[in-house]
Amino acid sequence: MATVVGVMDERSLKGRTDVTVVVDPERKHLLWIPRDLWCEDLGDRVNRAFELRGHDGLRAALAEHGIAIDHGLVLSRAATERVIAGLDVMMPVAKSFTLTVPEVPGGHIREAKREVRFDPPATRLRGVLIHDWLSGRYSSDRNEAGDLGRIRRQQLLLVVLLGERADLSGILDEPSEFDLSSDHALDDLAAVRTGWTCGTFGPLTPRRIDGKEVLTSRRAV
Repeated sequence: MATVVGVMDERSLKGRTDVTVVVDPERKHLLWIPRDLWCEDLGDRVNRAFELRGHDGLRAALAEHGIAIDHGLVLSRAATERVIAGLDVMMPVAKSFTLTVPEVPGGHIREAKREVRFDPPATRLRGVLIHDWLSGRYSSDRNEAGDLGRIRRQQLLLVVLLGERADLSGILDEPSEFDLSSDHALDDLAAVRTGWTCGTFGPLTPRRIDGKEVLTSRRAV
């Protein structure tokens, strides 16, 4: 069995999933799905699957790419923000890089922006810096830019949190902030441990479809 976890880019449960991760207890693996992945049957990016068709739609969108899902958990931005507010972690940094991020977490970078720099050997992440680390997509460093750079930093943070045995259970404290397809999803999530591998779905090819900049997989070609 496997469970897909989606994190909304809105404080409600009616927006797009900004982050999508497949939790596979059998393989002890966490697979990140780039939000711009094109799903032909859906006629849109994977990040709109839940918004348009709910859990069944997200399951079908991933199945189109050969990813079998049994259960789903979708979290609002409000749920993740509440947990992030209590985190304080030292994050290893291999080399210096700068991100350009919205002035306010969750805001639009076109309206107001700022730059934040991360330097080796480590950066203390707490408060707004955690938001910057997790969501920043604009950087002159190609390894840190775009969705793939952002995914890499999300994976690194989760590995550190698992290693520190951080308590993330509070993310489900408010029923109005998440949508659960089955309680069995919680069993899959409870199985996650340090030592699990992390990966990103691919290889992917940038394309333009219906006026949208998307990523396509070989399976969909």
